[in-house]
Amino acid sequence: MIGRFHLALTLLYAVLFGAIYGATNWLSAHRDPPTAPHFAFETALPFVPAMAWFYLSVPIMLCVGPLIMRTKRELLPFFFTLTAQLVVAGLCHLIYPVSPVWPQRAVEGPGTGAFQVADAFNLDYNMVPSLHVSFAATVALVFGRRAGPFGRLLLWTWFLAAAASTLLLHQHHLLDVITGAALGILTVAIVQRRTERRDFLDALHLETLCVRELVLFARRHRRYLLTGLAIWGYSLRRWRQARLLRAGFCLAQHIDDVLDGDRRVHGDPVAYVRGLLGGEPGPLAPLSRFVVAELGRRDGREKLHALVEVLIEDRRRMDARKTMSAAALAAHHHKTFSLSLDLTLIAVGSDLRADDAPELIDALSWCSPIRDLDEDLSRGLINIPEEVLARVPGTVSPRTLLTAEPIKAWLREEHRRGVESLAAGPSLSRRTGNRTDDPGWAVLSSFHRALAAYEKKYRYAR
Repeated sequence: MIGRFHLALTLLYAVLFGAIYGATNWLSAHRDPPTAPHFAFETALPFVPAMAWFYLSVPIMLCVGPLIMRTKRELLPFFFTLTAQLVVAGLCHLIYPVSPVWPQRAVEGPGTGAFQVADAFNLDYNMVPSLHVSFAATVALVFGRRAGPFGRLLLWTWFLAAAASTLLLHQHHLLDVITGAALGILTVAIVQRRTERRDFLDALHLETLCVRELVLFARRHRRYLLTGLAIWGYSLRRWRQARLLRAGFCLAQHIDDVLDGDRRVHGDPVAYVRGLLGGEPGPLAPLSRFVVAELGRRDGREKLHALVEVLIEDRRRMDARKTMSAAALAAHHHKTFSLSLDLTLIAVGSDLRADDAPELIDALSWCSPIRDLDEDLSRGLINIPEEVLARVPGTVSPRTLLTAEPIKAWLREEHRRGVESLAAGPSLSRRTGNRTDDPGWAVLSSFHRALAAYEKKYRYAR
């Protein structure tokens, strides 16, 4: 039974095929293509409408693929191979459009109906190489791996009949057939074999999980989309090296969302998070395994577990609506953002650490709690010091808490502290020796720019 994934991939390829194959033919029609190169004997080849049955069998065999390759890991390499053929052939058709040497012929006799169906889908100028032959070669090679000797013999016999049908229907020339077969064989040897390797499919699965998580984050708040775009943009020139950064961001944000209550899970959120990091099976288990293993190689695993424990402590504070002193809150936030920044720097392969940028940690400790203050309060996470809350008159309702004068005075003081921390940012270059060759420098600088932008927005919104 074909699943949704198989159906979606089939439809996606159909759309790609229609767009590329149709667009190249349309463009070629406006360029007055020359006659295709051919041998003299080709003009004498008979026109056999009945061969349309073999011609039409090629797309049918492609549609059989999802029934033979039942798992995603089996079907994806087949999809990538066919897509590579479509792209290469599309470029060839765009660069070198040609028209067939044969004139239009009257169709009669056996196979007339089949030919009319084939001719309705066939286009005029996409000839070198023949995608029909390329697809048939791919089917024979890929399906043949799953067949015995007799099955492979049948597949290659079918391939020869399909290739011959393109000639006997006067749809392609010998050059098209040869180049189409070569394209099919080469892409199976290169694309199919490389994309069916376990390390490639594991990496692809990981990237898919990251993109899915980013979409879910962005649906909740636009700032996560901006953060994700910044991370993915940073990754473009160092994709493999930055994989831990992408995966680590998605895992940490997922855990934070679960513990905050923004992402619903079955059972106790704390137990879910511990199970996720402990290797229990689940949708995000591959993401967690990768991050934990990579951080283990870079001496960052303990920091990850320490950060998760801090986030769990926030969850417990939220459930109990627990208040903390100003000193305790400051220490808690300093620990949270020091660990977060350390893990980010480890993920990008930097030798710098949070201790190299204490002012940045202070700025983060101001920005994040203040930015989410109202939302956190509604959930029970209280990031206002208990000394400040004690000065709030008892007549103030929870809805108007942030408008109380003691709270407003505290917010002004917190803003002043944040501004001072950001103003001290230039000392970062002196402390780190302006080590622009270290990838951590770009991370620290981008954090500083983002915080400065938020401070400006906060100041004008007051």
